[in-house]
Amino acid sequence: YYVLKKAFPLFQRTGNKIGRMNCFQSLADLYFYQQKYSEAKWFYIQSQIMAAKLLDNQAMIESLTGLGKVKNALGDYSEALQDYKRAEQLALQNNYLANLVEINADLGETYSKLEDYPAAGAALDKYSRFRDNWIKSNQL
Repeated sequence: YYVLKKAFPLFQRTGNKIGRMNCFQSLADLYFYQQKYSEAKWFYIQSQIMAAKLLDNQAMIESLTGLGKVKNALGDYSEALQDYKRAEQLALQNNYLANLVEINADLGETYSKLEDYPAAGAALDKYSRFRDNWIKSNQL
């Protein structure tokens, strides 16, 4: 935390947008794991804004899934679904299998919390399919 707080102003002064975005993402993750959800949410949104400016799809997916996890933790399941679906759309467009595995696991959990069991089952089926494809593509 201390290192990130010191690094951020340096990235800002030098105009390093990628460094700033990575600081936002790392701080959001730290706050999320400390269960400081309002702070985490703010930093995920800042990361998302920077990712959009930089046209960085991978960073956008990470900030959307992080934001979905925060909203899930806060009980805002419908809003979390929106973030996960946007992340899934980007991951599908860019064929990011590892992200699709994570996103569909999160979608399955969120649908379960909403008691939409058919949708949860469908998301978990997609999770299994993406996981198997990812494992096959990463074998040595």
